[in-house]
Amino acid sequence: MKFFDSGGAVMSESGAYDPAVASFTTTPLKIYEARLGMSSGLAASLGLTAGESFHFVLNNYVVKDNRIPPRGFTNANFQAIQSPPVGYSYADGQYWDETARVRIAPAKLTYGSQSAPRSAQHYFLSIVIRFR
Repeated sequence: MKFFDSGGAVMSESGAYDPAVASFTTTPLKIYEARLGMSSGLAASLGLTAGESFHFVLNNYVVKDNRIPPRGFTNANFQAIQSPPVGYSYADGQYWDETARVRIAPAKLTYGSQSAPRSAQHYFLSIVIRFR
């Protein structure tokens, strides 16, 4: 996501893609993902390193899962099917997430054909993602 000033210059960027190394700048980007890994017991028996792993067949625990749940989500139901959020929490019935942490430097703001002058304050962009 890029934020431009009234002259078209980039003021800030979140999640910039670097084609030279095929990766995203992850700060301050929020990524919804599940990361899997191997327990120390399983890794030792296989002669591998414990922790986060790309061995999908061998992974036996969830390191992180902050994916946004679907409508009808309850913590009890997701715990019952061994699929609760890990390293993140959602309230029962919550099927969205809210993030308000992208700080935008002061600039000329335009609302339709009206403009607001530059001020000394900063603006914060609040992003709400919901499943429909």
